[in-house]
Amino acid sequence: MTPLFRIRCSWTTLIAWAIAKRTTVSQDWIAESLGMKSRQNVSQQVRRFDQMATEKLPKALRE
Repeated sequence: MTPLFRIRCSWTTLIAWAIAKRTTVSQDWIAESLGMKSRQNVSQQVRRFDQMATEKLPKALRE
């Protein structure tokens, strides 16, 4: 089975992106809960994933 799209990222980045996109929790909370070191790291990873997602993810998953 060939995937319709491929995105290179870790599961924690994907989960952090979804949480940041759909909730109002702080990046500090996301970093602590997912073990991502710092809110700056969360911000950077989410921003990079979001840039890829706008190009490669189906619209239904982006919203």
